[in-house]
Amino acid sequence: MEAEQSDTVTLIVPATTAHLRLARLIASGVASLSDLDFDTIEDLRIAVDELCAVLLEQARPQAHLRLRYRVREGSTVEVEGDVDAGRDGAPDVPELTRQILSAVIDRYDIGAEGGRLTFSLARSLSPANTA
Repeated sequence: MEAEQSDTVTLIVPATTAHLRLARLIASGVASLSDLDFDTIEDLRIAVDELCAVLLEQARPQAHLRLRYRVREGSTVEVEGDVDAGRDGAPDVPELTRQILSAVIDRYDIGAEGGRLTFSLARSLSPANTA
């Protein structure tokens, strides 16, 4: 059995809405380096934006948002994020956000662990050069 190849990019920024642009930019960059089609890149950007916004609304002041972008060669793009909230308990996810996420990615999970709010998402790859 061959080991699965992956590339991981990690971004750590202050947990403020002013830094969401960087999270979206890295999502787009990682996806475009993987030769994904425009729609897939936009779907990832939207999903990262939505999930980061949920975490930021409930982040502790002066916290940092940590994101890990991973491409599983020939399979999926995965993004994980977490932020210090100083409490346990899954964050509230607005219904509109749930609908948007259901439309643009294959799966997502959001929760809390050890005082940190967390999310993960996955989107199947759609190569740009398919016939």
